[in-house]
Amino acid sequence: MAAKYIFAVHDMPPKTRLKKTPSKAKRASSKAKGAPKGKAKAKARRASSKPGKAKAASKNSQTPATPVRIVLKHHDTLGKHGYKDVKHLTATERHAALLGAIAEFGPTYVIRKLNVLAIYNKAKNPTLSALFRADIAFVQRVRNAQGKSG
Repeated sequence: MAAKYIFAVHDMPPKTRLKKTPSKAKRASSKAKGAPKGKAKAKARRASSKPGKAKAASKNSQTPATPVRIVLKHHDTLGKHGYKDVKHLTATERHAALLGAIAEFGPTYVIRKLNVLAIYNKAKNPTLSALFRADIAFVQRVRNAQGKSG
């Protein structure tokens, strides 16, 4: 296919000749806003070709990452064993309550519940979150002492 020119080349002096007009497809792809260029374009192409890997949203990406939702199915399961108002309980009282919960639900369930509580309080109350993390470590020690790994 012959190249398209805006004006006939032979009618103009050499320095004022116009360049070829790009095809419509090239114009559309080069005008796309936010399209990666050069190495970033190649990297994006490689990343998108890998199946099974979900990409986390970066600071510069236009679509934010979807927040992870942690759902508590059963509320107050630890509370009925005395694991309430944790901030004002001593370590011994907390551990006694957790041992009762472990006897009923098992250590894995209790660790999961404590982990959810630690995550919920991580930003708004870090000291309380640290208490929950310490209690997770206690339950893990109890589980290992029982010889159960799950």
